[in-house]
Amino acid sequence: MTNKDPILQLMKTTIQEGWPTSKSKVIPVLQHYWDFKEELAVHDDVIFKNDKVIIPTSLRPFMLKAVHQPHLEITASKRKARELMYWPGINKDIEKMVKTCEVCNSYQKRQQKEPLHSHPVPSRPFERIGADLFEFEQKQFLLTADFYSGWFEIDLLPSPNTSTVVQKLKAHMSRYGIPEVLLTDNGPQFDSSEFKQFQKNWGFQHITSSPCYPQSNGKIERAV
Repeated sequence: MTNKDPILQLMKTTIQEGWPTSKSKVIPVLQHYWDFKEELAVHDDVIFKNDKVIIPTSLRPFMLKAVHQPHLEITASKRKARELMYWPGINKDIEKMVKTCEVCNSYQKRQQKEPLHSHPVPSRPFERIGADLFEFEQKQFLLTADFYSGWFEIDLLPSPNTSTVVQKLKAHMSRYGIPEVLLTDNGPQFDSSEFKQFQKNWGFQHITSSPCYPQSNGKIERAV
């Protein structure tokens, strides 16, 4: 998507070739990024602001929807988004989205805050990870996120079955190490006998979220 976004293409070129010597010499559409230009980097055609992905314009509505999927209030939605992504005006976009959410407005008076039960803090990368499936433009994807670093990877699934999900997870575990804990929801791909055999053979603990409270999946819900 970065390659199809004209502004991010200009930014990519500017990062790789070097920024001008003063802000006034920067292309107007990129001047917003001047004050933190040292935090910007390109990796595999994706632009990062430190460890946050700069989201192309075409994907921002989808990411806003994903951020607000658990119907969190404004502050929590902003905090969730700040962990993984960035674009100019993201806070205002989140505020507008939450304030105009019909579900939130319908249940605002009845929503009660539950006590916060945090997941244990991992001691190393890929010790505790989460995984979930999502759909975008009629295609299925697997999102895998590390609870320690916030690093996440997205895989296109040719078929959203258990075998394909297991194949993608095996690839990640081969690169980064086998986690001690994998957290998922109760989707059929994660509740199958094939997945249970995978978990047993590879020796990690598989924890599923409550069927009625998927946001207990923690980091993965903050990514999706």
